Amino acid sequence: MSEAQPVEQEWWKQVPPLRLDREGRCYDQGARVTNARLAEFLLAHLSKDEDGRYLVVVGRDKRYVDVEDAPYRALGIEVGEGQNPPERLFVRLNDGKLEPFDPATFWIDRDGTPYCLVRDRAHKVKFTAESYRQLSAFIIEETDGGGHILQVGTHKIPVSVPGR
Repeated sequence: MSEAQPVEQEWWKQVPPLRLDREGRCYDQGARVTNARLAEFLLAHLSKDEDGRYLVVVGRDKRYVDVEDAPYRALGIEVGEGQNPPERLFVRLNDGKLEPFDPATFWIDRDGTPYCLVRDRAHKVKFTAESYRQLSAFIIEETDGGGHILQVGTHKIPVSVPGR
């Protein structure tokens, strides 16, 4: 009688990874995930391993995710309740969650795309045109013509705006 072979504990590492393209669309083995609830579910279970690779973890099941740009999209900006003027902003992500916006993590890259970091500064968020339009209400031009400032409460962060 032969002994049973141990089951590969990390079988999931052999499965082709999911892919998030530059626009935040999810693909599974080349086919686009078109079910919005499934895509949101996958994003809601996204995490990073000890090597910084993204993976979806649901219970004991795992699957790597290749991320071309940012795993999350900012769908909107919300002001903290009862704040006038606002002391704190929140970012509505495409996984359905609302995350605190940290102005110190905001930047605009060379091609004019705005980003920030969320969840202990571990995850990159790409702003949609609508969410950036909402955030732009908090970007002011300095009176001396020295540039732009993102102001949220007492936080004033210089913003480099490409082409200006």
